[in-house]
Amino acid sequence: MSLCSAEEDGASLDVEDHDDLHSPTDVSEDSVEVRVTPIAAKRKDVAAAPPLAPPSVAAPASVKSSASMDHGADGDASTSGGLGRGGGQQRNYKNMTRERRIEANARERTRVHTISAAFDTLRRAVPAYSNSQKLSKLSVLRIACSYILTLSRVAGMDYSADQSQPPVQECVDLVTRTIQTEGKLRRKRDD
Repeated sequence: MSLCSAEEDGASLDVEDHDDLHSPTDVSEDSVEVRVTPIAAKRKDVAAAPPLAPPSVAAPASVKSSASMDHGADGDASTSGGLGRGGGQQRNYKNMTRERRIEANARERTRVHTISAAFDTLRRAVPAYSNSQKLSKLSVLRIACSYILTLSRVAGMDYSADQSQPPVQECVDLVTRTIQTEGKLRRKRDD
């Protein structure tokens, strides 16, 4: 049985009596009436799908029936078989996420090791009371800043924040105080 039947024969159209009779236009010589038979679908979006052909043009019954059957088959396949494929995609997504996390962790480890190595190098370059004394990264930066300021003043340049050109002896005293302060802070934290 075809899903739609229309016969253009003058002004009259013979259509089987059915409750789901729809007329997109008024009945005239150039209009076509289409009978829509609902397809049992499990999803709401499949059941409420718009007609495949524009209202003023009727497609042949074979085209509509095959399109409707394909559309219904898609709905059945997506509801029953789609879960299996979705589960596989979910597992692949989890594996990809895990791989990305492992790669990101490796990159972060490399970054942290590189920064730590650079701080160790800087720590060996700045003056301290003891080479074995462990200092925080912030302490190393504070000592390095005061040491760079002292070296710049020895070289006749001014790297001070306010461009005040402090005397070299004042800069040496600043480095000494900074080393003492940062060393004491570290000792207090260790105790």
